[in-house]
Amino acid sequence: MQRNFITALIVFLAVGSAPHDLFAQLKKVRLSVPSIGTNSMLFGLAAEQGFFREQGLEVEQINMRGSLGVKALIGGDVGYSAASGSIITAALRGLNVKLVSVLAPVPVFHMIALKKIKSLKDLKGKTVALSSRGGTIDHLTRIMLEKNGLVPEKEVTVVVVGGQQTIWNAIRANRVAAALVNLPGYLILGKEGFTDLGAVRDYFAYHPTGGLGVSDEKIAKDRGEVVAFLKATLKARRLYLSDRAAGIKALIKHGGLTDESLSGATYDEYRGVLSPDGLADKKWMEKAMDFILKGLDTKESISPGRVFDFSLSQEALAQMK
Repeated sequence: MQRNFITALIVFLAVGSAPHDLFAQLKKVRLSVPSIGTNSMLFGLAAEQGFFREQGLEVEQINMRGSLGVKALIGGDVGYSAASGSIITAALRGLNVKLVSVLAPVPVFHMIALKKIKSLKDLKGKTVALSSRGGTIDHLTRIMLEKNGLVPEKEVTVVVVGGQQTIWNAIRANRVAAALVNLPGYLILGKEGFTDLGAVRDYFAYHPTGGLGVSDEKIAKDRGEVVAFLKATLKARRLYLSDRAAGIKALIKHGGLTDESLSGATYDEYRGVLSPDGLADKKWMEKAMDFILKGLDTKESISPGRVFDFSLSQEALAQMK
């Protein structure tokens, strides 16, 4: 009798001291990502390693273009968006959203062209693909063309074809002459023999590739949840930066890397640009805003506080020390 009581007591104490996420019901949240690539990889890594679960979250990742992701965010259909450029644009237009973290603080895209194209000037009279009008790819494409003496719409036809996978296939099928392609796409197409005309960050470096956007309402009502989400992604960043094998595995499983022979090169490329903490300084914020504002054709003076709120990332970092 005494032995049964002691056994029951041990079981009770074990249950009482078990990790919270072992028994507590996980809160289901939705995250929209604009494309499968390095951006989606980090969130997939966080989920696979149980980092979201540790924070009491179950994350459903949904693929949708940046502008649609922002609409879903504002409408409450998703709680988070990884479309950093679209988040910045929406906030500058007065919508109640904030970018609370960045993945890579630079645009990680290369201009990839047909094999017969040898320089950016060779794109005169040709067609270049976009994923959408007015978005990040549109703005960056125009910068790259203009800095090489080409006038978009006049000397180069610019067309919308769809997301990154559609853009890759449009180049392969010779339907367009070139496009800005994400990582790992530019390495994949480069290996297939297509021409790499250069990195867009060599022309403009103050724009994020990936991040985390939330609504102002979410920050006000569920600040703790947002901080928990950020803590999980911070753990994934640290794992990626410190563990090459885990990072390569995540790229293959969650990052759209179909050619495993490029896994090492892809890992190195992304490791070189991935922010370790998701933060940005005032200079970066102002230049990132100016970049978008030029496309919006407005001279309104807007404070970075209307667009960014890195206090949540700072809170997450403080809790992880």
